[in-house]
Amino acid sequence: MSEAGELISGINHQFIQPVNSLKLMITTLQMLERDGNLDKQTLNEILKGGESSVCLLSDTIEIFRNFYKTSENINKFSVAKSVKNLLMLMHTELSRVNVKVILVNSSDVIVTQKDNIIQQILLILIHNAKDAVVEKFENINKREI
Repeated sequence: MSEAGELISGINHQFIQPVNSLKLMITTLQMLERDGNLDKQTLNEILKGGESSVCLLSDTIEIFRNFYKTSENINKFSVAKSVKNLLMLMHTELSRVNVKVILVNSSDVIVTQKDNIIQQILLILIHNAKDAVVEKFENINKREI
């Protein structure tokens, strides 16, 4: 339950930035329109930025949904993508204690397994590593996994 709470906190943080960006874009569009300064190029640029923010929100929801689904099916999946998705979900938790994760071997491996179980195992390993480096290093510059 504690892990779920921390992940939900991370998801919340992941949502705040794109939602705030969308709000700012909408306000900018309204002001430009009101003042008669909204040209087609500016409109297209702001709309593309909005699309990017919506994609980030959608991706975050999909990653979180896949993480907690209880499928018993064995699938082929990318280990690198699973690790990157997990790090995205854990970003807030790791940042809060100044822990940096460095992926040394970024070559991708495709495995056949229950991907959500692998992600949950990786979550526990990264969480334990985070706790260990926080305990061991008071100097935040040395907190690396």
